[in-house]
Amino acid sequence: MNAHLTHSSTTVLELTVSDHPSVLARLTSLCSRRAYTIGAMLYPPAARLPERQLWLLVHSNCAAEQIAQQLLKLEDVRAVRHHGPEHPLLQLAAEQVDHAE
Repeated sequence: MNAHLTHSSTTVLELTVSDHPSVLARLTSLCSRRAYTIGAMLYPPAARLPERQLWLLVHSNCAAEQIAQQLLKLEDVRAVRHHGPEHPLLQLAAEQVDHAE
């Protein structure tokens, strides 16, 4: 398994966001302006609801906290939860990288 992805400083941020077409553009724009590096993003298809879940893979706990604070300032972001390296999404991402190598 890819050691870089499973390193203890890797964090998964689980976001609850408004479900409308511009939400991804706003999130990526914020990350671009602040020069935050996102290792991976998962925004799976879902039934049209007022809110959806989105997951971000961040390779530094310090950056994860800064990113979470900035994301919560966006009106489309309702909540942010931190998950450590044991999160299943992180394990799946590591497996995908291993298969690609």
